[in-house]
Amino acid sequence: EHATLLVADLHLGRAESLQADGAAVPSGSDDDALDALRAAAAETGAATVVILGDVVHHAVGATDRVLAALDALARDLGDVRLALGNHDRRAESALRRVAFTDVAEALDLGALALVHDLATVPRSRPAVGGHVHPAIHLAAEGEALTVPCFVVARRALVLPAFSRDAAGARQRRRPGLRYVAAAQTAIFEVASAGP
Repeated sequence: EHATLLVADLHLGRAESLQADGAAVPSGSDDDALDALRAAAAETGAATVVILGDVVHHAVGATDRVLAALDALARDLGDVRLALGNHDRRAESALRRVAFTDVAEALDLGALALVHDLATVPRSRPAVGGHVHPAIHLAAEGEALTVPCFVVARRALVLPAFSRDAAGARQRRRPGLRYVAAAQTAIFEVASAGP
């Protein structure tokens, strides 16, 4: 067996997409995200990297520069697979020209379905997805912050957005779910709501 790294929601080309809409935002965050992904693959010893959708923010942001950077990443890491996300749809033909090992609506890892949106998988099948950019609000002693989190259910795992630029959707803590905060320097479980 070999290690597989699962990430979701890189949203590359976000700056270009926003600039095309007239927003004055700086470019450059894509390099940071790709460097972080390379580092995570090296740190975990992953032989395979699976991106669970929204590798690009919008088709407008799937520029030659972004596609070349993705192609270089796929070639450097060797085995990079993409489960298409809702933001990838309009750029699908361009993404299929990147040196990904596989591009599909859903991928399999043993019994696990690897998808962007868990709503596309029967609840009876174990699955890992992204899409919702989960985040958890933490407060103590007058201080508060919201950090990305993993949401763990009986048969499903929702990954936080890998992109630091993708805003998190605050999760309301519900019984039966586990929440694992992914702060910059630590990963820790947060108490769920009571029964």
